[in-house]
Amino acid sequence: MQQIADIKNVTWQCPSLERRQAMRIPDQEMISGFADLRTVKGLMEEAAGRHAMGCYVLPVWQNLESIALGTRILGTGKYFTPAEYCLHSPRQLLDISLDLTADPLMQTVVNTIAEVMSVDYSEKGTHTLPVILEVEAPFTILSALMNPVDLYQYFEEEPELLTAALHRITDAQVDYIKACLKAGCRIISLADPAGTMDLVGGDYYKTICGEAEVYLMRKCQPFLDRAIVHICMKMSRSLVLSGLASAKPYLPDPALVKPYLSAGHGVDYLDLLLEMASDPGIHFTGMTCIHAGLSRNFDEIGKAVSIDLMNHNKNQEDQPDD
Repeated sequence: MQQIADIKNVTWQCPSLERRQAMRIPDQEMISGFADLRTVKGLMEEAAGRHAMGCYVLPVWQNLESIALGTRILGTGKYFTPAEYCLHSPRQLLDISLDLTADPLMQTVVNTIAEVMSVDYSEKGTHTLPVILEVEAPFTILSALMNPVDLYQYFEEEPELLTAALHRITDAQVDYIKACLKAGCRIISLADPAGTMDLVGGDYYKTICGEAEVYLMRKCQPFLDRAIVHICMKMSRSLVLSGLASAKPYLPDPALVKPYLSAGHGVDYLDLLLEMASDPGIHFTGMTCIHAGLSRNFDEIGKAVSIDLMNHNKNQEDQPDD
């Protein structure tokens, strides 16, 4: 399979234009307000108009999964800091029931997607705005549930326990993601801000973080009918550099490109993602920041990529999944 020629000449500087804010410590009033569907719709409509992205981005707060699983989050401007960890060992995740779909915060995300997709815009002559679902990879969620420093110790002492805990988180995520896809979401934006190779190192990434990312992606792949997972720039580069995935150029349908070229600018990145979502042979893309891409016309068509997970079989050379 053809690889991106300059994959090793990468920069780890994140170009993200992320505009969502971190959730502050949630009290009952905030949770009640967030669970009100009309409030969330209003926030999304305001966000879509303010960002001029032509889409809804859900959830409105980062790492909502960790909130649903019990961590108290303190917002510090653009970023978040766990104000109170809810776990002291990964083993605790093996002894409790994890059901993200039962959490009222996560239910509201699913309900909002369904509500947005059900709105009839035909009388206004416009189409329903697509929804982008922001999902955190398992390691980033776990690193908000317990002290990340301890997670490195478990890598040395009990790596199997660490992997088992990440898989428990993944299994809970898959049910939630399936519900969002069923509600009408077609684009999933997947990131692992706490678990990329530049932060955790090559061995830790490939064995722990990357393994959990691939496990999540494989679990979701059967349900990606006319949907696509956009992997953040740093995470997708980590996957390829570690040999867990491969990437090849994607050239859009000339029929999609022609109107944009006639207008004198590049292809709109959102339209490009929706076209890729309609291709049954493509499930994953990345190598660029989705927030940066949605904020401009994507005129570097040759740098759009499709990403394939590698099938690591000890009895044969690594091959991309079919």
